[in-house]
Amino acid sequence: DQPAALPWMRAKVSGARVSTVHTWPGRSRRRPVVSLDSSATRRLTAARAAGAHLVTYSPVFATVSKPGYGPSLGLGGLAAGCQAVPGLAVVALGGIDARTARACLDAGAAGVALMGDVMRSDDAAAVVRDVERELRGAAA
Repeated sequence: DQPAALPWMRAKVSGARVSTVHTWPGRSRRRPVVSLDSSATRRLTAARAAGAHLVTYSPVFATVSKPGYGPSLGLGGLAAGCQAVPGLAVVALGGIDARTARACLDAGAAGVALMGDVMRSDDAAAVVRDVERELRGAAA
């Protein structure tokens, strides 16, 4: 059961894919939290204009889970993307791990998303704890 905003978002954000439409507790279904995936600054600005609440921006770094996907944005590209869309939560994705998470926040990301290290690890919880420890250090 998708909110009515979903087809509108798909039409308004050319080249970006609506990844998730969330209805959070206490939030009207008429104004869902919409997240999009993007790999280009122009798509970030289109997503913000269309009413997205957050965007995953990728790949920040080369990623083992999607070899050849890119080119990588790097920290400079991430920073430029974040600066282009003030007020939009940009979540860094692609090659993120405990060594790079803090740098992504320093570059302006609202948060980070990780997949590869978690999926490949025998102890996914330890991977997440390591990244959380880095992010807490970034907020201090």
